[in-house]
This record gives sequence, C-alpha cells and structure tokens, in this order.
Amino acid sequence: CFCFMMSVFFDKASVAARVAGFVWILSIVPYKLALPIYDSLSIGIKSSLNILSNSAMSFGIRSIIRLEVLERGLQWNDFTTPATIDEELNVGLVITMLLVDALIYLTIAVYVEQVMPGEFGIAKPW
Repeated sequence: CFCFMMSVFFDKASVAARVAGFVWILSIVPYKLALPIYDSLSIGIKSSLNILSNSAMSFGIRSIIRLEVLERGLQWNDFTTPATIDEELNVGLVITMLLVDALIYLTIAVYVEQVMPGEFGIAKPW
C-alpha cells in the first residue's frame, strides 16, 4: 500500500522510485530515535510511532526477539501478551497498527488519485 500511495504523486517512475526509497528509509528514523528511551515511553507514544510501517515492523521484531530470548517464542495464545512484565507493546498491537497503516496508505492513494488524476482524467473537486 505504501508503494501505491507513493505512485500517485509522480508521473515518472524513476523519480517515484527514488523518492519512495528515500521516504521508506526515513520511516525507520522514529524507531531509531526511540531506542535509547524505549523503556520510558508510554504505550500511546509507542503506538503513534507505529504509524510508519518500518517503525512498526521494527517494534514487532523487537517484541519477537524478546520472546525468543526468553525461550517462549511467539505463539498464538500469547499473541497479545507483552514479552515482559514492564513491556506494554505486544505483537498483536503492532500487527493491528500495520493494518491501520495499510488503510491510511490506501486511503491517501485513492484520494490523491481522484483529486490529481494525472494526464488522462478529470480531477474531482474535493
């Protein structure tokens, strides 16, 4: 959905690929900035950082790694259970946020395609 969203902003594929790649790499920055203060962040802040799909994937992988280190692994019965007692974020929440990300990206793509249809189309007034 991210690529669909990015594609509606550009007419040339080469420019779209460069910009989308750059934005894709930038979407990991919130996770990297949150790492040093991760334990002091609230669940609301962690969830809001999951709006960007790369950050959400990183938080999810972090939770899975914690479960593996504890030799529990990720099982269906603890999908919504945090890895540790002091952890609030769980894999179920991360996957929910990834679905929300997909819906946001898809909504933006459809909206921009209707408002700026490109060379062959009539723009809608909204």
